[in-house]
Amino acid sequence: MRLMNEFESLKRRFDIDTDTEVLPLAMNLETSDYYDTNDGEVILQSEDLEELFHPIIENVTGLINKQAVRTKAENKFPISISQASLGRLKVAKVTF
Repeated sequence: MRLMNEFESLKRRFDIDTDTEVLPLAMNLETSDYYDTNDGEVILQSEDLEELFHPIIENVTGLINKQAVRTKAENKFPISISQASLGRLKVAKVTF
């Protein structure tokens, strides 16, 4: 449970400029690039997290874009969508 709570916290504070994040998880493994046996921590590089979050961001951006297109087609409240960057991640910037 602690791992999941820590991961939830990591997701909320994720910043592409942070090089490394660690999560507590005691396992019977040798130390590697992804696990520190001495501290009992999983080691995640920002690139690992980016790969994890990118498909989700793409999905959400696609849904927002579809809603904007439908709204424009129905002549309702205008929505302006432009692209912004969060480090190396491209995200939609929506204006109502």
